[in-house]
Amino acid sequence: MIDVVASVFQLSNARFRMAPKVDFRYLEQETGVRWHITAGGSRAYLLRFGAGIAQTDSDSIDKQNADSHFMMSGVRSALLLGGKGLFQTTAVGRLFLRSVQDDPDWSTQLDFLTTQHDVADDRTYGWMGAFSNHVMLRRAAADAHSALSHPHEAGTFVYRGFEWLVVGEGRSWDGLAADIGVSTADVREFKKLVNVDYGVRHASKSGLKLRADLHNYGTWVASLIDAISATRSRLQPGYKPEPPEMIAQAVAAAVPVDPYP
Repeated sequence: MIDVVASVFQLSNARFRMAPKVDFRYLEQETGVRWHITAGGSRAYLLRFGAGIAQTDSDSIDKQNADSHFMMSGVRSALLLGGKGLFQTTAVGRLFLRSVQDDPDWSTQLDFLTTQHDVADDRTYGWMGAFSNHVMLRRAAADAHSALSHPHEAGTFVYRGFEWLVVGEGRSWDGLAADIGVSTADVREFKKLVNVDYGVRHASKSGLKLRADLHNYGTWVASLIDAISATRSRLQPGYKPEPPEMIAQAVAAAVPVDPYP
């Protein structure tokens, strides 16, 4: 017998963009549990198929809630790095179906856009697959998403995103500098900026705080995505790092304000 857990999320975008249509399948190799993610417009639907996963005790429900949020984080981050924009999500419902016979045929219509220009492409799906296989990439990309969502705290999230990559891959900060095409001194200056006297990651004696603005947090996030892309190229044979122009376009599509008024 197979169980199904269905989760529904609302998608929103500060620039009033609708999410492209996404249709993605994923297999948990350790458990054999399968996911089918369908999203578009203002909704995302996550279906999880497996034996005995739809139990309704509090521990099982808490685990399902966490799993769905982890997967939704990957979808948000894939849309960001895929150049589709910055989306926020809110869980609005979940359905537990137990002992479902055979393989359910699930489809959704609702407010999906049907124009070809707003359909997820190979770039977005590639990032979803990379996040499914490499946790540190998903964590770092989630911090890029958080940095754009909270511009006044962008330095904190960007720094932690870099740390996920440095620690996760066992590389040095010098190697990170090479990944993003800057000097070691530039990375050292950024670390000093967010760690010493500016109230970014740590409190300052003066009480003053550097508040990120469009001119610095956009550049910080672009550098983080550069590093994520370079790391993915070492973890995933055949993947080539995205050119800076493509990453800049993804960040420009995601910033909460129009950078070119």
